[in-house]
Amino acid sequence: MDEDPDVQITVARQEVLTWLQARQRGCYDSNAQLADGFAQFIANETALELRTQRNPSALTYEARWFDGGRELPEFRKPFCADSEADARILACAALLRLDAE
Repeated sequence: MDEDPDVQITVARQEVLTWLQARQRGCYDSNAQLADGFAQFIANETALELRTQRNPSALTYEARWFDGGRELPEFRKPFCADSEADARILACAALLRLDAE
C-alpha cells in the first residue's frame, strides 16, 4: 500500500464506505460518521480505543482494536493519524482487511 498518509486514508475511507453501503445505505460526509456507522456492525466485545500522543510540535491520534478487553494480536502497531476520525477510519479498514484474509 502507498506510504502517503493521505492516500492511505482515502483508500481506507473508500473500503469502509463500500462495505458499509452494502449493509446500510446512507450519507457519510465525514470519516467520523463513517467510523460510527461501521462500529454499529461489529461485535459488542470489540472496541476501538483512541489515545492522543503529544510531542513538542504535533498531536497524533492512535487507534487500537480490543476484543474482550485484550488488544488484538493481529495489529501490533496502532493506527496513527493527525485527526481522530482519520485514525479511526484507518483502523476500521484494517479490521475489514483482516476479515477478508
